[in-house]
Amino acid sequence: MQGDICDEGFVLSLLREHAVDAVVHLAAESHVDRSIESPEEFITTNVIGTYRLLHAARQYAGIDGASGFRFRPVSTDDVYGSLGAEDPRSDASGQA
Repeated sequence: MQGDICDEGFVLSLLREHAVDAVVHLAAESHVDRSIESPEEFITTNVIGTYRLLHAARQYAGIDGASGFRFRPVSTDDVYGSLGAEDPRSDASGQA
């Protein structure tokens, strides 16, 4: 499917139509440098788009998440920074 992450109705309809049990959120403007060059596009996709995706997911799964639905955001080291040789790695659940 192709659509706009900022179109909450579209996202919610896809979740319902396909009975989605997890979302891996990769839709974002990458590279921090782009936020300086094009801040409006960056804010629209990364902030507003993420908010609308989360809101649609919460509506779909129920706020308490009782359905077992999972939401997994993914980002880059541009956000979190790189790990050094001595830094602890995290497991697949994101827990250190």
